[in-house]
Amino acid sequence: MALSLEAAFSGQQITADLSISSIPKKELAVIYPPPNHTVIETGKEYTPDQTSEEPVRFEVIGDEASDKLYTLMMIDPDAPSRENPKFRSWMHYLVMNVPVGQHGYLAHKNGDLIVEYMGPKPPAGTKQHRYIFLLFEQGGKRLTHSKSLANNRKSFNLAEFLKQHSLGVPSAGNFFLAQNH
Repeated sequence: MALSLEAAFSGQQITADLSISSIPKKELAVIYPPPNHTVIETGKEYTPDQTSEEPVRFEVIGDEASDKLYTLMMIDPDAPSRENPKFRSWMHYLVMNVPVGQHGYLAHKNGDLIVEYMGPKPPAGTKQHRYIFLLFEQGGKRLTHSKSLANNRKSFNLAEFLKQHSLGVPSAGNFFLAQNH
């Protein structure tokens, strides 16, 4: 039986490790492209190959389509390892000003790409890493951020970023585990 989103996030100490005040209330569906067509199940382990390409679809489960804008990100708080996270958090993906598109899916390709997608690349022998997708409502306003973040993905300070952009708590989220055997 699958864990609830709240139980999965709590069980993996995600809110504490990311210094966010709240667990996302809604699940973010994350679907990867062919040939795998991987659909992320919260907290499940996947191989780096299954999640190497940028996801093709994101959807907030149980949410109505709206005209809001969102910030979407994927981060790894376990860089280079969970036992020694000296580069917490590694930025794997960041898109701002993401509109809601047809059928209620997030139109991430129509947002402002700040950091291109980088699939999981956990160093060998570092055990499981948590790859966390977070979605933040922007409150109807367009946001800007320097693309220089793409040149230095390590040590991304999520709390500082949220404060800088007045983003608050995540609207939706999901995560998976991966390791390099």
